[in-house]
Amino acid sequence: MKEMFDQLSARCSKLTTTSYSTSFSFGIYFLGKQLRQPVYAIYGFVRLADEIVDSFHNFDKKYLLEKFKQDTFEAIELGISLNPVLNSFQKVVNEYQIDHKLIRLFLKSMEMDLEDQLFTEDLYQEYILGSAEVVGLMCLKVFTNGDEAEYNRLKPFAMKLRSPWPPQHTPHLTCATHLPTPPPPPPRQRPSSAIWARRRRRWRRCCAPPPPRSPPPP
Repeated sequence: MKEMFDQLSARCSKLTTTSYSTSFSFGIYFLGKQLRQPVYAIYGFVRLADEIVDSFHNFDKKYLLEKFKQDTFEAIELGISLNPVLNSFQKVVNEYQIDHKLIRLFLKSMEMDLEDQLFTEDLYQEYILGSAEVVGLMCLKVFTNGDEAEYNRLKPFAMKLRSPWPPQHTPHLTCATHLPTPPPPPPRQRPSSAIWARRRRRWRRCCAPPPPRSPPPP
């Protein structure tokens, strides 16, 4: 009977993914069919933790995240969870032997998001490691199907895919945020008088009403 519950859990993870991220679910569609469900399971787990931090403002987020952390490792140890998303995730962790260290690093980065703080370069790199790199490495475990040698060969390249800036240009961040605020767009320039003149002529040719017709001669 657990097979039926596992199928339900897998559908919950997929629904979580498609509900929260159109782009991510669209990207998963291009994976091989055998890879899609494990990646849905990973994203569902990541999404729940992220929602605790980013959305549940009227609740004790610190308690919820700590409870989520305990439930996660309990599910992995027991091989089951009554939380369908965690049940789906533990199945992938145990099947593909995902390193528990990756999960702890991710949850630690979520804890860093609970309070505003000054992000120095070292702290920022630690945050990115937990919030972005390790999620990719979990997926890499699935892509390499437990082949440790292939995983270790591809790991350095997978970790480089997330870098939005070269190391020497890593910004200092304030507040709990995933990426720095992008620079404002350049001020919009007013068209020159010549451009306005061309636009008026174009409008007269195509849009202006025709001049009134002269009455016919008597």
